[in-house]
Amino acid sequence: MITIVDTTPPAIRCPADDTICNVDFPVQLGATWTDNCSEGGTIYATPTNIRLREDGCAELADYVFNVTDDCGNPATETCTITREFDKYENCETMFGRYAPNNECFITDDRVDFSRWGWTNQISPQDAGAEPYVFNLYAGAAHCDYENKGSEVGAALVSYIDGEIYITYNLTGNYVMNQAHIYVGCDPYPTKGGKKGGYTVAPGQYNYNPGTGLDYVQNFTVGPIDATGDVHVIVHGVVCEATCRCSVSEGPFNYDPETNSGSPEGCEDTARLAVPEPVDFIAYPVPFDESITVKYIYEYDTNVIVEIFDTKGTLVKRILNDRYVKGTEQETLIDISKTANQSLIIRLTTNRGSRSKQAFSSSEKR
Repeated sequence: MITIVDTTPPAIRCPADDTICNVDFPVQLGATWTDNCSEGGTIYATPTNIRLREDGCAELADYVFNVTDDCGNPATETCTITREFDKYENCETMFGRYAPNNECFITDDRVDFSRWGWTNQISPQDAGAEPYVFNLYAGAAHCDYENKGSEVGAALVSYIDGEIYITYNLTGNYVMNQAHIYVGCDPYPTKGGKKGGYTVAPGQYNYNPGTGLDYVQNFTVGPIDATGDVHVIVHGVVCEATCRCSVSEGPFNYDPETNSGSPEGCEDTARLAVPEPVDFIAYPVPFDESITVKYIYEYDTNVIVEIFDTKGTLVKRILNDRYVKGTEQETLIDISKTANQSLIIRLTTNRGSRSKQAFSSSEKR
């Protein structure tokens, strides 16, 4: 008589999907088992030995499975499930700053605001022009972006054919969960109509995608209908994504079609009272090796002419501290060593500033 003794233990197979995102560990986890002595099937286990992964962005849990086949052979298998999660920290207020033509809320002596941020003035662009670049700063208290807070990306503002599009582009591990935009004839929005006074509270801006954005890095608002020179305030709340397992599907767009407050007809709209406007002529257009800036003002002032590239970097700065009231004067600026197809010219007097965009005629730039 021959007796055959089966000593082969069952084989337990862990679930193929061993990573989960932003959900709790399963109360019970199933695993399949097979055997040459038994039919096999599904067995269950509960989580044990829950611990934090070294990077702090996930927890691990062990599920210990035990089974014995009909021949008395036991088997044990430990299956580890990884529970990853999103973690957002260091959330801060964020504002956009257009370097050639902006005004800090706090330092504008026409109003009395305690909140930091910038209102920025832009003009309609020609077809094909590069967007205005608003550098995005978070936590820059008192508008001190050079020493406080962080530069977290840029907002690209396109103003062509009477329509404005504003696209937030955040860099690194920065993401945003709120966005508010003001576009209007005055530098600031009003609360409760014109008689309500000016405000910079983001909830009062006229284009309000609001809260609850899915911690995105790219977000577009538009089209916004507008004519003439307008003021733009770009606001958001930005956080650091220190842990991220979820994926936000894009693109993300907000069409403000149903919003009120479209700044059409700014030429005819009452604006915040300001002194005599600053204006100038820049030529030739398009430019080649140099730009001449011509101006005349009926008041005593210093005149500062600055040239910026489209990223907001200062290229040239010329001070005319000998301007004579009522005289037409010119400032010649050599830009032969500037390798930019598009430049922003800003002229500042003691009555304010004005910016204009200029384009190169040279294909070698």
